[in-house]
Amino acid sequence: MTILGIDPAYSKPHAITEIEDGLILGFFKSNDLIEILQSIEVIDKVYIEDQYFGINPSATIKLGHATGKLMGLCELNKVPWELVYPKKWMTFFNIPTNRPKDMKRSQWNKKHYQNIIDKAQEYTNLKIEDEDIGASVLIGLFGVKNETK
Repeated sequence: MTILGIDPAYSKPHAITEIEDGLILGFFKSNDLIEILQSIEVIDKVYIEDQYFGINPSATIKLGHATGKLMGLCELNKVPWELVYPKKWMTFFNIPTNRPKDMKRSQWNKKHYQNIIDKAQEYTNLKIEDEDIGASVLIGLFGVKNETK
């Protein structure tokens, strides 16, 4: 079974992880999902991180557009897809999702991004230096667990 985990983006490339039969085949960043969908012989399902309403409405709208494009490309290529809320996959991996009231947003973001990287490394034993890649890895692994239950 081949699963893609995608952390969408609008101002930078999407983070994508390919997992086959529970093994990570690779992770990378790309804006060319059409090429990716066509280069992988069989994709059983794509898990895409859904968006939530953040502080910046403009960024939320742009991320929503990027997510919609990914969904449309999956539909055009007849690849099943599922949206997964950040809180759902983060809770699955025991990553805290709420900022403590006494912590500044910038401190929380730094700590939160590091938590994602650390958890992705813990589950894969791979060197991951980027929060977006870490998220795509965990979204993909969440998808694998979801498909095998």
